[in-house]
Amino acid sequence: MAITNQHNIKRHYLKILSEYYSAVVVGDKKMELRLNDRKYKVGDHLILMEMNDSFKGYPTPNRILFYTGRFAEVEVTHIFGEPLFGLADGFIIMSIQIKHTTQQHVFKKVKSIINESNHKY
Repeated sequence: MAITNQHNIKRHYLKILSEYYSAVVVGDKKMELRLNDRKYKVGDHLILMEMNDSFKGYPTPNRILFYTGRFAEVEVTHIFGEPLFGLADGFIIMSIQIKHTTQQHVFKKVKSIINESNHKY
């Protein structure tokens, strides 16, 4: 699913497994390998929705994933594609830069509540 806002920024909502989500959030994972079925472009935003399951181990076709409620919004800063990079047809690698996460939203809200309460007393 993709949504374009008034600033012409396209947002793509994508699932990501917990181990990869954590690496994005801490800044260790700065790229995303995807099938280019959505015609991604530099400047697009990816909303990476953390998915988890109770099965730990080799993924199976019957694996059931659950949305954890956490997400990270990242911006696509560069796209590698074309067969010359050794990728299978239709796949791309996107360089990504983190914009914000659910943790940052919560922190900002808590900070604003604390600041408001400090001014009341």
